[in-house]
Amino acid sequence: MKTLFLDVECYKNYFLVSFTDNKQQKYVELEQFDGQKLNIPQLNKLMQNYTTVSFNGLAYDLIMLTAAVKGYGNDELKKLSDK
Repeated sequence: MKTLFLDVECYKNYFLVSFTDNKQQKYVELEQFDGQKLNIPQLNKLMQNYTTVSFNGLAYDLIMLTAAVKGYGNDELKKLSDK
């Protein structure tokens, strides 16, 4: 299985999930802002078809991804991020 590096960024009005390969030649960015919802089908596809590596995955990134998949809005995601 191929590997992608994963990072999550969260602001009050913007949520970003980014993936890049180990050579940083290909990347995917999934965003949620201004009423635009995160592309959950694409996120699921990436998570199911790649091994993901994250600096703070278990303590932050995966928690945030789980909340986003459950439908949390940007305000809720920011509050969770601040915890």
